[in-house]
Amino acid sequence: NAVCMPVLPQVDVLKAGVDLFLTHGGQNSFTESLAVGTPVVVCPGMGDQVVNAQKAADLGVGLKVDRPFPDEGQEAAAVAVYRTEVAAALRQVFDGCGFCVAAEGCAEQLRAAGGVPRAVALVLGVCSEPAASKAEEFSEVQAPVSIAGA
Repeated sequence: NAVCMPVLPQVDVLKAGVDLFLTHGGQNSFTESLAVGTPVVVCPGMGDQVVNAQKAADLGVGLKVDRPFPDEGQEAAAVAVYRTEVAAALRQVFDGCGFCVAAEGCAEQLRAAGGVPRAVALVLGVCSEPAASKAEEFSEVQAPVSIAGA
């Protein structure tokens, strides 16, 4: 089953346990899907969406379907091809257990990173240490999942 609505409480829906998320791939949507371990099909438009779509493919958590930019008079044909490509990607991600495994692996890594308490501890730790040791502290901090183009 699918739910298509103009507005949904996205985080609540993702946390409820959807099987697959069709998204434009904005940073919030992408991060939220990774945090709960939901595989994605990303149809990016611009900016961070394009980077996140490629990152989804690179991480194995989903597939990217590029939007068409048809020449004048070719719009109908381009839309037909695009619909077919989106449907095929949805089927491939939905049927492929590897995407679920990769998405859950990313979620586990993000949970293990410590969340807000760890971020607060790092910031407060850096603020209270002498400047010389700050550079060393940051050189040792590594993101558990690289989600922003590396």
